[in-house]
Amino acid sequence: MITILGGTIVMAYGTVYSASKLHYGMLQRVLQAPMHFFDTTPIGRIVNRFAKDVDIIDSILPMLVRFWLNGIFSVLATLVVISYSTPIFIAVIIPIMVFYYLVQVRTTYIDNLYITTYIFNFYWNIISRVLVHTNNFKTLDFGLRNFTSPVRGS
Repeated sequence: MITILGGTIVMAYGTVYSASKLHYGMLQRVLQAPMHFFDTTPIGRIVNRFAKDVDIIDSILPMLVRFWLNGIFSVLATLVVISYSTPIFIAVIIPIMVFYYLVQVRTTYIDNLYITTYIFNFYWNIISRVLVHTNNFKTLDFGLRNFTSPVRGS
């Protein structure tokens, strides 16, 4: 009962602290924006964006953190109970955890490598298409100027 109360108080203070810190950071970024940002963006859009972000921070983020913590503590409690009732389980689970960690590190490295390759490929396609179209427009413009210029020598 006391741990539930303590967890609720810690979550409440944590969410208020994180919401105020993130709101202050958002406000600083908006106030440091150049003047043309305020000329082109309506005030209502800025206020709606702030309201949506603060709503997500206040309602969805604490729920996700609570679910994550419940999952972590449930797994830890299960491992403690199994280890207490069957001590040989510790000798089996430690190598499995090390193996799992090494596989995750390797998989994360490979995934990041593929993701960077895809991102690089995406941006390279955009840049190459822009360059090709820019070159085509220059050629088209050059051809039209020659076509519409008066004929010399006749």
